[in-house]
Amino acid sequence: MATILTNAHLYMGTSQFGKVNEFKFPDISTVTVDSKPIDFIGTVKLPIGIELDDSSIKLNGFDADVFKQLSDINKEHIITVRGNLKKFNGNVLDEEMAVKGVIKTITKKITPLGTIKQQEGSEFAVELIPHAVKLEHKGEVLMEIDIPNNIYVIDGVDQLAKMKENLGLV
Repeated sequence: MATILTNAHLYMGTSQFGKVNEFKFPDISTVTVDSKPIDFIGTVKLPIGIELDDSSIKLNGFDADVFKQLSDINKEHIITVRGNLKKFNGNVLDEEMAVKGVIKTITKKITPLGTIKQQEGSEFAVELIPHAVKLEHKGEVLMEIDIPNNIYVIDGVDQLAKMKENLGLV
């Protein structure tokens, strides 16, 4: 049984229909600290947090409205991508499901005109620094991470509940 993401559509406030060649959703990495007890034969990496790696968008040409929006490095951008997951049973399409990702981000780097080559279309590239992500599948929230607001929820379970209680944040 294979599940394949086919087709996606990106929104930055408004629809970006036909403008986006590529979108990279941020990777989620574990932040660790080395623990070196004197009675261990080596080092143990202990998880102490999470970080969101960079995200990026490649648009298929220059768009003045997108450029104006993403050029403001002091503004938070909310980007939504909606996809269509196809589930196959063997080689027969069994089901189509909605997947939705949302990132809150600021602009890291913008390449307004891209690389220009003779008789080739240029790509307008934007690198983003995300600080919040949310992933939904068939309308159900699978994951929500919002670093500035101490939100880390996986499958409906607040992974930071005890920490927030200990810090008096609830």
